[in-house]
Amino acid sequence: MAPINVVTMMLMPVSQVVSWHMILTQELYPTLFKLSCFYGSWAIYNVVTGGKDLAFVSFGLLASAVHFKNHKFIFAASSLVFVNYALPFVFVARWSAAKLAKVIKKADESTLALMWGYIYKLYFVSNICLWAFVIYKVYTSFEGYRRINGVQ
Repeated sequence: MAPINVVTMMLMPVSQVVSWHMILTQELYPTLFKLSCFYGSWAIYNVVTGGKDLAFVSFGLLASAVHFKNHKFIFAASSLVFVNYALPFVFVARWSAAKLAKVIKKADESTLALMWGYIYKLYFVSNICLWAFVIYKVYTSFEGYRRINGVQ
């Protein structure tokens, strides 16, 4: 049975609050670069510590796209990040918090494991909404969209 890491468990909601704050209050592309570096590093940490996490690929692509300032690539990479959360959400939404903790963390039905399961579910919902909003913001930042719709 793998122990629940309380630090990374609490990092899920904290990272979402910070991510939403950054997306809503700061310039989009530098924020995307910071978020993709942070979440990509977290995914690498998960892999190094024995987990299965391919998010480092989508976040790495997003960081590269932002670095090279390629708007279409940023849109595609942001969409890939969204899919990275949306596809597994089918299981996350369907399973109980206890089953999530048991399947993903090999944890028993302790209070800590249940708390981890509920935080994990909320983390997924928040990320799906966050990255859908990012896709919208990236799309509406395209020069062609702005010109056609008369947006300054």
